[in-house]
Amino acid sequence: MLILSSCKSTGESTSPQIFDVKAEKVSIIPKPLEVIWGSSSLSLAGINLICYSSEAEESAEWLSKLLTQSNLKVKSIIGDSCGSWNLVVDRSLEAELGEEGYILEINKNGSFLKGATNAGLFYAIQTLRQMLPASIESGEFRGKNIRLPQVYIKDVPAYSWRGTMINIARSFFDLKYLKSHADRLNYMHDLYCSPRMFLDP
Repeated sequence: MLILSSCKSTGESTSPQIFDVKAEKVSIIPKPLEVIWGSSSLSLAGINLICYSSEAEESAEWLSKLLTQSNLKVKSIIGDSCGSWNLVVDRSLEAELGEEGYILEINKNGSFLKGATNAGLFYAIQTLRQMLPASIESGEFRGKNIRLPQVYIKDVPAYSWRGTMINIARSFFDLKYLKSHADRLNYMHDLYCSPRMFLDP
């Protein structure tokens, strides 16, 4: 009896796939005020402990949902720099960061997100969201191990307000359209005042 075996791989692996996010492939929109990439990376494999200050409970829920979507195990506790993820609302940072600015730092000791308000932490989480594999957003992510580059990010909005522009030089808009546009602006205002909606499917 002659038995032949194939050396061709089936493409399946018994070990979990590691998604190694490279700094040069990360594009953060809008571009933060300050970004300093490190030379090492941080693995997110295993249980992720979210340690948050008393005012950052809502932000901890946003982060927990994002990490859970990434197939990571998550546990949250109130504390100060006691976990692999550390969320801090520090009112004394308002002079430096304003209400919507943030600091996001990933180093060998874990990930640290700081802001003067939960709005600042929300935008820090949105920046982190852009660093994770895009397949997480579509629900197609199947990996269990993610490796993120070490980085220090500081961002502060250039303006304290947001606006819109209607180009009447190229198009004519009737009153019905202008009213609906005002409704959309009001809707976006509500979204910014209730950031939770951005993370809901």
